[in-house]
Amino acid sequence: MKPKFLKTILVIAVLVFVVFEYLFLAKKTSPQNELTEKVVDNIVSTTDTADWKTYRNEKYGFGLSFPDNWSGYKPIVKEYPQWTETCFSIADKGERAYCIFQIIVFTKEQWVSFKEKYPGAKDVKENNQNNKYVFKYGYTTNNSSYEECENGQLSKFQCDRSRESLQILSTFKFTD
Repeated sequence: MKPKFLKTILVIAVLVFVVFEYLFLAKKTSPQNELTEKVVDNIVSTTDTADWKTYRNEKYGFGLSFPDNWSGYKPIVKEYPQWTETCFSIADKGERAYCIFQIIVFTKEQWVSFKEKYPGAKDVKENNQNNKYVFKYGYTTNNSSYEECENGQLSKFQCDRSRESLQILSTFKFTD
């Protein structure tokens, strides 16, 4: 009974994270948030990614490119009945690995079921989709992570990698 209960709690926590990210963090419109979004947009659009190394997920048909300073990152894949999550983690020397961003993959049926089952998720938008799957990104480059950087809760290494996650996600491409 305990493993099923823990799994249920984990699923609910991930769903709450996705819904919270969309409903609260994506819709904030304070001047600081607008400035942060503009700065991030400029970084994403001006970064030359031609020499970055490519990660390919053959099962779900997508790829991402990573800069050299992401050497040693680990994609950790967890499969749940409702979706599959790939968490991209990296650690500096002497630190434990930190999940910088994740890509959550739903089948089309799982996506419809997710939005029907959780009323707060009905307005959650996918980031990408192909003919088989729906992709939703989760990342730590939101205002709470910037606050964690300012407060010293994350190391400089973790903060720098978190800030790069939107650049990396901008390289998302379908491979099949």
